[in-house]
Formats: sequence, C-alpha cells, structure tokens
Amino acid sequence: DVVYDTIKLLERVIDKNIEMSVELDSHLPQIRGDANQIEQIAMNLIINARDAMPRGGKITIKTAVVDVRQGMQDVPAYIVQGEYVVFTLADTGMGIPKDIVNRIFEPFFTTKERGKGTGLGLSMVYGAVKEHKGYITVLSEVGAGTLFTIYLPSSRAAVIAPAKESPAALSGHETLLVVDDEEEILTTVQEALTSRGYKVIAISDSLNALNIFRKLPAEIALVITDIAMPQMDGKELIRKIKEIKPEVKIIAMSGHAKYVADKDGIREIDGFLKKPFESPYLLSVVRRILDAKTRTALTI
Repeated sequence: DVVYDTIKLLERVIDKNIEMSVELDSHLPQIRGDANQIEQIAMNLIINARDAMPRGGKITIKTAVVDVRQGMQDVPAYIVQGEYVVFTLADTGMGIPKDIVNRIFEPFFTTKERGKGTGLGLSMVYGAVKEHKGYITVLSEVGAGTLFTIYLPSSRAAVIAPAKESPAALSGHETLLVVDDEEEILTTVQEALTSRGYKVIAISDSLNALNIFRKLPAEIALVITDIAMPQMDGKELIRKIKEIKPEVKIIAMSGHAKYVADKDGIREIDGFLKKPFESPYLLSVVRRILDAKTRTALTI
C-alpha cells in the first residue's frame, strides 16, 4: 500500500518517457516500522531514479520476502540471518561511477548541479533504513543503470541480534569539544562521553567555543556541534574551525531538516546525527569516526 501510494503521489513529477514497472508480493509478512518513513524511502529512491534518466528509461520496483541464511549468493555476508521484507528499485539510467558509489550515502554529497539537489536524499534513506534495523545495498554500472536493495526485518522473524559493542570498544581518552545551546542536550552528550573516559569541553555558546578551539587546536581531536544556534550557527562555526585546523574531525547534529538543507559550510563533516539519538549510538559513531583514517560520513 505504501509503495502504491507513493507512486500515485509522484505520478505528476515522473516524465511520460519513463516507464514504471511494479511487481509486488501480495503475501508479505509485517514489519515494525513507520509508514511515513517507508514512504520517504520509496519517494527519494524514485526521484533519484527519475533524475538519473533525463532522456527516459524504466524504473522497476519489486517487493519480496527473503529468508537470509549464511552463505547465500547475492546477499552480503554482513546481513544478519533471518526473514526480511526486501524492497528493490532498479533504473536504466546513467549509473554511478565506481569512484563515488561508496560516497552516495554521505550527507550533503551530490553530483547534481548547484541548486538542483542538497545531497540529503540518499543520506535520509540510509538513516531511515538503519532506524528500521535494516540494510541497504547498491549495485551500479555507468551506462547500465542502478539497483538499490533494502532489507527490512519482518516482525515475525527471529532475527539473530548482532553482537553488541563492548564498553571498552566505545571508550576513549581523546579531548572532544561539544557545542549546543540547549543545556539538556549538552549535559546528556557530555555525561555519555565522560562516562567512557573522554575529556569533554562542553560549551553552550558558539563564539566562546570558537575561542576555546583557537587556544587548544592541537588537543581537540573531535568537535560535535549543533547546527541551529544563536549568534553564530553551526555551519559558520565549522567553517571557522576548519580554517584553523583542516584535519579536525567534526560531527554535526540537528533535529530540524531545514537547518541542514544547505550543504555549504558543512560538506567536510565526518558524521551527522539527527536528534534525538541514544547514547550508545553516539558513543559508537564517535569511536568509529575517531578511529577512521578517512572521512566516513556516518549518519542517523
């Protein structure tokens, strides 16, 4: 129903030279999820496919149920065993070059012309899939189209939970600068990080935070900053911090999409956290970004 509703909603924006083929399994198990988010996933992928076919082509949407078992062909090994509802969307568009296919889920990454895309669509898809405890894969070849496959665990499935990261794996000793004008969030993030051994400088004023960074650039390994703040917003803060220390790692966070719709000034972030988020996920993202040798652009 969600897929059909989404297609009906987008009928007016899909060019007539694009053929839509829909093959849906009528006997799917239920999943635990948010219909609005699933609609956003389908909508973003359909619009992305449309944009990849300016001269026309074909979009094929399928749903099915798959019982993932170890060693299955065409199923990535990292997908936990269990029963999944699988949603696939294929297009016959221009395809994605190999050198950028691994970056398409990064927030604010886009190959579209300025003003024609924010680079948030696929990032939002990735985040929504992860919130549903699912997986998303992409196969693409230049000139031959793209295939997105989404695995969403069924609610009747006894999906084997992946091993939880140990407390030690989430701990650290680095000095972090946390900036947020909301005292409650600032305190929550500070307490979560200090409980795992991090040295945290928590500042509610962005101007003060910039002054502190100017004094301690060598000591600060990571900056976590809100986007919407008075006096100087997070985008400007990130720009100024990068001018001082280009290699510093940065996580941006916001609960309001309107504050991150413009990628200017925050295209070099290493991660984006959508509020609200839980402390274990914060700790996991922080540790992975600090350990990464290159930018990972982790999102939620």
